[in-house]
Amino acid sequence: MTSSEPPPDIESGAPPRRHFPFLHNKNQQQKSNQITPEPAHATSGDQSILKDLAQELKNETNKGTKAAKGVWTNFKKFLNRGNVVDMAVGIVMGTAFTSVVNSLVNDIFLPFISLGTPTQLSNQFVLLRCPRHNGVTLPCNKTMYITPTDAKNAGAVTWNWGNFIQVIINFLIIAVAVFFIVKTYARAFRRADPPKPPSTKPCPLCTKDIPLKAKRCPECCGDIPEPPKEEETQDENLPTIQMEEKGK
Repeated sequence: MTSSEPPPDIESGAPPRRHFPFLHNKNQQQKSNQITPEPAHATSGDQSILKDLAQELKNETNKGTKAAKGVWTNFKKFLNRGNVVDMAVGIVMGTAFTSVVNSLVNDIFLPFISLGTPTQLSNQFVLLRCPRHNGVTLPCNKTMYITPTDAKNAGAVTWNWGNFIQVIINFLIIAVAVFFIVKTYARAFRRADPPKPPSTKPCPLCTKDIPLKAKRCPECCGDIPEPPKEEETQDENLPTIQMEEKGK
């Protein structure tokens, strides 16, 4: 056994492995010749591009933020207007009031009106044409259909005058109710307007109405004396008051 051969594996009984020094030296030379990659360093040009991209992204973000704030501000101004809230309250109240009026008409008034008709007023109709099948008009009679809906489903043509009258009654009741509600609201919340200051004064010579600042009457052409000032009037009244106090 030469010195280059490794000792045999006695326990396993496997043949001894051969050792080739030239292959071992070649593998070590290949590993030493491999070039390890150096970490990449950003150049000044790449850094400027990254800075420009970051600045552009920041500018676009600021623009988007300002636009969102502007939309929100306008929306708040729109909501703060009294007309929007009043309109929303009016829509809700109108919907609820319509339901009340429909119940009033259908459940209170129409039963008494329908006493003079064979059926409910809304079910009154005139049969204009019987249903057709393959271009042939089928024989029919009004008694075959209880409501206009039954006749319509069968294909007949009807004139629903009862439903039209019921809609008119609903409209009249709503109009009268709204009129009284608005009138009551106006009386309850109407504020007394302050009296307007007079814009004219009577002429002391001819008693015609002339503007307050007029110095000559256009009717009698007389000179209008200027009214005394408040200070002068108070000074003139002082001697009179003093004389009255002395007399007491």
